[in-house]
Amino acid sequence: MSSKQQKPTTRYTVTDWHTSNMVISKSGEKERDQSREIRQVSRLVRNETDVNTEWEQKENAIKLSQRVAEIEYWKNTLEKCLREIDTEISVLSEAKDVTEAATEAKTVPLDVAVECVTLRESRQGVDIVNDGVEEQLEREIRVIEQGKNQLQQRALEAFEKLCQLQERRQQLVLDLQDKNVAHVIDLQQLSLSDMSANISLKPDPRRVPKGSVVPEGWTSFSNDNKQSVEAAIRSSVALREAVQITLNQTAIQLESQQSATDFAFRQRIHEMTIAKTELEWLKEKTEAEISQMEKDIDDLEMALRAKTNPLKLAHTRLENRTFRPNMELCRDEVQHGLIAEVEKLESTMQSLQRQLEQAKCALSCLQNTLYTISADLGNKSTALSLDKQCMETRKRLSAATSTDKNLILTGIESKNRYSSERDRKEGTGIYDTMFNSTIASAKETMGISNSASTNTLSLGSRQGSLLSRRQTSGAAQQVLDVSSMKSVGSDATNGKTLKGTMANREKSVLFA
Repeated sequence: MSSKQQKPTTRYTVTDWHTSNMVISKSGEKERDQSREIRQVSRLVRNETDVNTEWEQKENAIKLSQRVAEIEYWKNTLEKCLREIDTEISVLSEAKDVTEAATEAKTVPLDVAVECVTLRESRQGVDIVNDGVEEQLEREIRVIEQGKNQLQQRALEAFEKLCQLQERRQQLVLDLQDKNVAHVIDLQQLSLSDMSANISLKPDPRRVPKGSVVPEGWTSFSNDNKQSVEAAIRSSVALREAVQITLNQTAIQLESQQSATDFAFRQRIHEMTIAKTELEWLKEKTEAEISQMEKDIDDLEMALRAKTNPLKLAHTRLENRTFRPNMELCRDEVQHGLIAEVEKLESTMQSLQRQLEQAKCALSCLQNTLYTISADLGNKSTALSLDKQCMETRKRLSAATSTDKNLILTGIESKNRYSSERDRKEGTGIYDTMFNSTIASAKETMGISNSASTNTLSLGSRQGSLLSRRQTSGAAQQVLDVSSMKSVGSDATNGKTLKGTMANREKSVLFA
């Protein structure tokens, strides 16, 4: 039997085999220990990371919730500011419109005052006088122009304030839009979870975006917007109060000045009526005196003509007696009587002629005075008619009472309700009290002015009646003087007295 061929291999001893088994067993045991340790550490790390991750998520969710709440707080605050500024813009716009309407309403009083001044320029003669009416009209024009300038200035300030409010509102709206976007984004992030479908890994998520700000800057920016809006609203409220004060003051000043002008017109019309009545009376008496004077002149001329035939008779007798012959041409008593008769007739005729000339001179003076009286009466009638026409024109001004005007101009009845409630909350009701006290004092002042005007008017009537009685008695005395002058006859002094009397009467007419 042939021997079998074996593969040459390394042969180990039993000791080596046992040693190898021991090494493998110890090595496996060591690896298992290391693996158990690693598994323990891994479990610990896993549990710790899970807890940390969950904690970080919850903490960030809480921070997001707080951030959303903070954004909502500022969003609500800014929305409230937006509502307030919108209300303030609306109210201030209405105040500006009312101011512009009040400015435009001043056009009618100004036109009326200018029309009255223009009408009174048509006066003639001595009636073109710078009286109290003209002074009050000029003062009224100045008051109206000053009021219009003040109202225009307030309207311009209101317009500028509206522009500022619109600018603050635009900034507020932009901030609100940004906060709305941020609020939506943070709400979306708060709603995300590990199981959300729209989550993914992003490149460089820890980068700082350009334009990022710190929380203090964000809060300061929002607070600055809020404070700027509130400051703008406060300044707007103060401006509206100033506008209302200006509206009240201009309305009260204009009404007071219009009342003063109307009183001056009534007083002047009363004076003109008295003067016109006196001139009419004087014209009537002068015409009657002229009629009597013309009758006296006719009587004087008749008397003068009546002395012509007796004078002719005396002349004829004297002339015929010159033809007596020789010794018969004697200067006897008849001759002396005829000569004395001629001299007396000539003296009488001369006296009558002088008296006739004086009477004609007095008649001419009376006619000149009558012409002056008629012209002055026409001028006063024209002036009186113009003043009455001015009063008719000024009736357009009495459309409403002072209280109604103030309510309409300031819009107290139908406007600014929200603003009034807010002003009362903010403690600005003191201005309302001041407005009411100003209006009440103005009404009281106007009442006193009206009563004073009535007293002054009645006093003027009494003075005018007294002046009329005095001038009536004076004119009667002048008529008696003229009558006594006529009865004297040939006294030359009476002519001077007549001239002086007529001159005094002309002066009294001019004075009246």
